[in-house]
Amino acid sequence: MENLLEIIKKIAVPLFLLFLLIGIVIGVVNFQKNRKAPEVTITEPKEAIITEASELVVTGTTNNPENTVNVNGNPADVSEDGSFQYKLTLIEGENPIDVEAISKGGKSTATSTNITRLAAKPTAPAPVPNGGGGKEGGQDREVLDGGTGKGATGSAEAPLSTAGPKENVIAIVWILGIFLYYYHRSRIMLAESMKKV
Repeated sequence: MENLLEIIKKIAVPLFLLFLLIGIVIGVVNFQKNRKAPEVTITEPKEAIITEASELVVTGTTNNPENTVNVNGNPADVSEDGSFQYKLTLIEGENPIDVEAISKGGKSTATSTNITRLAAKPTAPAPVPNGGGGKEGGQDREVLDGGTGKGATGSAEAPLSTAGPKENVIAIVWILGIFLYYYHRSRIMLAESMKKV
């Protein structure tokens, strides 16, 4: 029994010292890593560009996935391999992009670039067809031909009738009545002249 305890002590003590040494080494490495300023690189966009897009995804890398990465003061998503991305909304004109990586020890490194968004192109108004009806079409014709009242061919345009269907029927009946009256009178006059002969 005593021999077994002696064997365990001989094995356990070196193992304990080994794990203690490994823990000290890892702690020193992490301490040095946190004391050192982090590295950060913008991979997209690689340089200042001009675009018409309203949004842009900023991507990059940092040397430690435990680093905090901010894009224009807003935290970006950092992956386990140290890559990060952030969707940025662009305004018309200059859009500075400031990227900062902060280590657990409080050290920071910053880099920046610039994006220019072009102004939206104005939409051209729809062309007004020549000879359009209504008040607006008439005004357009007067402006185009200098107020002469002439159309595209140069001839005077006849005024459009504003009479409705009822007024048109009354006018036709009136004209037909006058025609029949004079036609009847001419028949009578012709008959009287024949009698005299």
